[in-house]
Amino acid sequence: MLTLDLANPGRQGAVIAAYPEPGTAPRHYTVDVKGKLSDSWQVGPDGYDLRLHGPNGALWHLRGDAAGSYGASVSEDGGGRLAAGRRGRQPDRRQPVMTVGDLAYGGGQREVRLGAGESAVVNLPVGKEGWYDVVVTARDDARYRFRRAGRLPNQAVGFTDPAIGLADPLVLDVALGSASTTIDEPLLLPVGPPAQGPVHRHRRRLGAGARPLLPAGWPAPTVLTAPPSTLAAGQTVDAEWEVLPPATLAATGTSRLLVTARAAAGARYAVADGEVAARTAPSMAGYLLGEDFESLAPQLTAVSGVLGWTAKAPAGWSVVNAPGMPQGTVRLQGWTFHTKREWSTPAGQDRGNFTRGLGVLAVADPDDWDDTGSPSAKGKFDSTLVSPAVPIPAGTSTLHLGFDSHYRQEAPQKATVTAVFDTGEKTRLLSYSSDATGNDNAGKDAQNTFVARQFAVPAGAKSVTLEFRMYDAGNNWYWAVDHVRLDVRPVTG
Repeated sequence: MLTLDLANPGRQGAVIAAYPEPGTAPRHYTVDVKGKLSDSWQVGPDGYDLRLHGPNGALWHLRGDAAGSYGASVSEDGGGRLAAGRRGRQPDRRQPVMTVGDLAYGGGQREVRLGAGESAVVNLPVGKEGWYDVVVTARDDARYRFRRAGRLPNQAVGFTDPAIGLADPLVLDVALGSASTTIDEPLLLPVGPPAQGPVHRHRRRLGAGARPLLPAGWPAPTVLTAPPSTLAAGQTVDAEWEVLPPATLAATGTSRLLVTARAAAGARYAVADGEVAARTAPSMAGYLLGEDFESLAPQLTAVSGVLGWTAKAPAGWSVVNAPGMPQGTVRLQGWTFHTKREWSTPAGQDRGNFTRGLGVLAVADPDDWDDTGSPSAKGKFDSTLVSPAVPIPAGTSTLHLGFDSHYRQEAPQKATVTAVFDTGEKTRLLSYSSDATGNDNAGKDAQNTFVARQFAVPAGAKSVTLEFRMYDAGNNWYWAVDHVRLDVRPVTG
């Protein structure tokens, strides 16, 4: 638990805004004149990362590990100087090197080696304007940071912060490499892509270099291209690491991949962070049936230079078009398979809203099918995507289906999902139509949804096949599905 104690010795109330790391809501505090306030923040396995903004340009950045290995404080010594104190809390015999640096006003940096339980004080001069921006870091712990910035009280009124508009001497941009040739989003897979971070530098020397900080429990990253130890003014370089996520990732939410760097830039000390929030792709492993259509990537044909599409279904799957279905646009003749980028650009019309879908999608699109030769004047779009026959484990009484779906409705178009057992029995699992009742969409669109169904296994059934059918359609809308999973346990989104 991180405890935050706020005190206001001044003559006016103070408002403090606290911003944690992405994914956690900020909090706001009002501290009365001469008042005090305390609050607690939960500290997870990755430690804490909290920024506080207060009156008169005040800023605190507090970041460290869950064990609270280091402590620091910054205070006024009464003589126009700051006293920065550092305290080591390690129970072992390490002697960490701590750095106190001036980030904006040319006060340079000081290094102190601390034994277990030792403390030290470093005095830093403050200019006549009274502004300061001080940071404490630990050489062997890139995660730790204690930063305090603002203006000393009781200084003459009327001096604007001279560091306003001053360029940052060190900038980090972090990007996640593509998960595959078909997936565009920052994404984490059980075998992950390398994360790349170009480092933009505007001074002379890069000190401690750049280091990735990964979530707790992740394997250490492998350096592919090491960051340099020095950079010329204005120079930009790339550093690259291979980041392999754990085999098991949370099914929801995002993971924070943070890269931090420290440097000496003339008389200024510099720190910089860059980060990317990457969502977790659903895993297809461990289910009776798991299909994300990514196996089709090598077979995709480009369209106007964009990868791409294929009519060939994944192994074991098939597409059955009704015998009387007229020929329309070739790449949309019944269920076909498309990358999201190729299908949604430039077609638009909310196709790009399928954010749950990733990479290759299964698509039934009578709207664009009708754009070549107006086949709807001759007959209806009627196509069924059929899964492999899935063996049912002995003793199973209930099966669970889950898939991501993106559907737009227009009469007379209809869509269904049906489970067909080897006994000949069928169970309707989903029905979309323009009717206001008697279906699963009440006659409306069902865009970007996760569909979950459970259904009984008939006596004697040993296998089941899933059928996704789009029919009675002319120049109407479309349906796209992804991440089809069938199992004996509930499937979550």
